[in-house]
Amino acid sequence: RKSKPIYDRSCGLSDCLFLSVVFLGGDSSRHKKSLRNMRKWGAIAIIRVDFPEYGIYDVEKRQVEIMPFEIVRNDITQMRVDAIVNTANPRPVIGSGVDAGIHRAAGPELLTARERIGRIGVGEAAITPGFGLNAKYVIHTVGPVWRGGLLGERKLLRGCYESSLSLALENGCTSIAFPLISTGNYGFPKDEALRIALDAIRGFLNDHEMMVSLVVFDRESFQLSRERYR
Repeated sequence: RKSKPIYDRSCGLSDCLFLSVVFLGGDSSRHKKSLRNMRKWGAIAIIRVDFPEYGIYDVEKRQVEIMPFEIVRNDITQMRVDAIVNTANPRPVIGSGVDAGIHRAAGPELLTARERIGRIGVGEAAITPGFGLNAKYVIHTVGPVWRGGLLGERKLLRGCYESSLSLALENGCTSIAFPLISTGNYGFPKDEALRIALDAIRGFLNDHEMMVSLVVFDRESFQLSRERYR
């Protein structure tokens, strides 16, 4: 059974990535090949190989690669990562929600740095220092306003994740935390936004090494994340 790395730090619950694999009989080289095929997705593998004709009943616990991704219920400003992604306003002003919280935690220097960047296009991203945050960097990205899905909102939202991940990679980050972009005042349907986020992050992790956290704050979003990512 494969379950996904979902954590609720607000109440201390943890449902960790775990994969139990049982191999019954047969050729051991085939079992090893199957294990290699699993490395792309990662697991803690319990491998049981039974050869009753030889009286061999062996249980082995083996550490293999774990896909570096988690869904977290937490305040994103408390995340200890290299980069925190901010859902920014196109203009260098402090908005509401995640944007306001990040600026409040980082201090006034963040707005000054943001003003130097100027306007950011929808789906694009820019990077500044993290100042008073635990994170070294803040990556500012502008999500699309949901207008029924007829104006390319899905592609623009995916661009937010891809642009942010690319910037993090360019700046040597090994970990990054995202909010669920555009699902607040911009009205993007949470289920659709989550699907796009997971697809973009998975595509990036297929080719790159980075610990990626998707951070949601309210219980509704966290429950939706659990259901979508099972």
